Amino acid sequence: MKKLTSLTVCSLMLSLQLNAATAYVTRSGSTYTGKVDGSVVYSGPSYNAAIQACIDNMSSGTIYIRNSGTCEPTYGIAPKDGLTLDYGGTQATGTSSTISVIQLDRKSNVTIRNLRIAGNPRYGIWSRSSSGITLSGCSAQVTGGLPFRFDDSKSGGSRNINVNSITSNGQTAHGLETYTVDGFYWSTVSANDSAGCGLLLNNTINWSGGSVYAYNCNYGGGYAGFRVANSNGRGTVNYVDANRCGRGIFSLTQSRDATINNCYIRNCSGIGIWLQDSYNTRVLAGTVENNGGGCYSITGGSGNSVNVSCR
Repeated sequence: MKKLTSLTVCSLMLSLQLNAATAYVTRSGSTYTGKVDGSVVYSGPSYNAAIQACIDNMSSGTIYIRNSGTCEPTYGIAPKDGLTLDYGGTQATGTSSTISVIQLDRKSNVTIRNLRIAGNPRYGIWSRSSSGITLSGCSAQVTGGLPFRFDDSKSGGSRNINVNSITSNGQTAHGLETYTVDGFYWSTVSANDSAGCGLLLNNTINWSGGSVYAYNCNYGGGYAGFRVANSNGRGTVNYVDANRCGRGIFSLTQSRDATINNCYIRNCSGIGIWLQDSYNTRVLAGTVENNGGGCYSITGGSGNSVNVSCR
């Protein structure tokens, strides 16, 4: 009976692999064409409609978007569970009326690769109450909005979000923000010229990251290159590099159990590191220099420590 069960599972997995579709979205002049396994599912002027038609005509597989386009004033492309969208380095340009470039509402196991977000959409990739979402090689060069957000606004938190090599530039909010996520993992998050934080984690637990690089994020303001807030929970980041930000590292509002292994904080308008009303939050090593508000401060909470070289 066990052998039969194992064979059945293997057969189902093989069937899913064999049935996975391959789709392409291309443009010739002003006409976008969407094809799924060689069959045309859309031909017309809409960049969004061409991608969505491919999504709607496949249950699994990968969509390769091979030309750039302008997004419409909508909630954006809505992938199905289990799909991969590979933008191949092409650009999706949002306008001030674009609510999101890609919308993930209660979705699971979706992968977005090599997308370049441009313009000033309200959100780039907006994921709500989803799980198993992976972003890889995505970037934003925008003049407004919040490029990457994962939250719980569709009831229930998000789970198991994986982010690899994300870069955001020019946003009027944060480079990347989470709210109510259980399991947030990243390799590198880079943010430049932001009106908000580089990376902001809110009410997020079981997180771990390689590096955060933040340059000119909210200089003159109260945000930070790396900030944890709103009862953020346990996690570790290996390295935080914050240059010319409002603050370098900022933990507040009952956040706890965070470990920053190393950091280089410099040229910030405010304090380099501030642990405010936090618990068991530790900065293990690093250099903090030339910050307008001084090196570091620990106020309120308990179990906190900072071990850095102050210059």
